[in-house]
Amino acid sequence: LLSLYSGLGVQLTGVVPEKSIKLFVHDQSAPLLGEALSGALAGLCQVVATNPLEIVKVRLQLSSNPDSPLGVLQRLGAASNPLVLYTGAAACAARDSLFSAILFPVYASARTMLAEGDMHMTGALLSLTAGMLAAAPAAYLTTPADVVKTRLQEEREEPADLRDGAAAVVGANGATRGLASGGGGPLAAGRRVLS
Repeated sequence: LLSLYSGLGVQLTGVVPEKSIKLFVHDQSAPLLGEALSGALAGLCQVVATNPLEIVKVRLQLSSNPDSPLGVLQRLGAASNPLVLYTGAAACAARDSLFSAILFPVYASARTMLAEGDMHMTGALLSLTAGMLAAAPAAYLTTPADVVKTRLQEEREEPADLRDGAAAVVGANGATRGLASGGGGPLAAGRRVLS
């Protein structure tokens, strides 16, 4: 059971700067760019913090030998080449910018619709329901980029770029099965809310 939480420390450490960057950029740019474009920009900017976190987390989760985040960084050679922490950054940027470009405008619209519509929701229930309605399609639609990102960040001989990574995933598993692996959960959760 504890193996399900491998990489949790790295995840918790990285969430604070990642979300701070995302929310700051969104809040500063939304009045000028609107919800979708400011969301995409926020997602793109958060990759500075997200990608190093993701590469360490992926390697901890996929490792058959218990290791520490510091051990992963040492094996990567991050001290001598910090750019290694940005392996798979294009796929991470694609995932994070698309996720936020979907999340922020759907959340804003869902809040308005749920508050002003027949449901007249307020408070925490309004925020939680709008958040679920926004996060479910965002998570589902960005699963292909997440699958490619994870493949690029695995600890083995990897394709050189995003296009080669996507081709490798599709070639090994087929387009639907390969790129959508893990995507059923978020969509199923969204369907349950809407029923």
